[in-house]
Amino acid sequence: DILLRHLSGEADEQRRAAAAETEERKLRLMKEKEESAPKSSDALIIDEKISNIEYKLARCCNPIKGDDIFGCVTINTGITIHRTDCPNAKRMREQYPYRVMEAKWRESAQGAFRVTIAITANDSAGLVNQITEVVTRELKLNIRTLSMAARGDGTMRGTISVEVPSTSIVDLLIHSIMRIRGVQRAYRVNN
Repeated sequence: DILLRHLSGEADEQRRAAAAETEERKLRLMKEKEESAPKSSDALIIDEKISNIEYKLARCCNPIKGDDIFGCVTINTGITIHRTDCPNAKRMREQYPYRVMEAKWRESAQGAFRVTIAITANDSAGLVNQITEVVTRELKLNIRTLSMAARGDGTMRGTISVEVPSTSIVDLLIHSIMRIRGVQRAYRVNN
């Protein structure tokens, strides 16, 4: 009888210890989940083009000032800023909602952002010079790269990367390129 009471007491004690350990583990997991989840107050304020390790602009969607943006915490690389219409945005929001943070541009942000425009045009002499003149002389923007190649179907295709201060300039840039004689299509592309 004494042995049975002793054994049952040990069993109760072991059950209580196991239940306490399970409860502690649950609380620890809940706390870790809460700490990793972004809060609405965590909105990133992006000052200008980001070149440091903490925040960087995503190459997949080429965000520039004026775009709707969000941040995604990435392993070993800090926070990457994406456009909300980024091809990867839906996947990131569905698979990693705890890594996604709201972000917005600071109104007084200064700095240049690189935007890439794809161009399709008739294969004509002087096209590259005309594009360069419109971008640098008329719009006073800096060209980072300009690459156009003739195709066998009588057209030229290529891209131009330009430094712009905001998205409002992108529409003007595209409109100005479209006015050049022979240009059939010009549109912003993801990098």
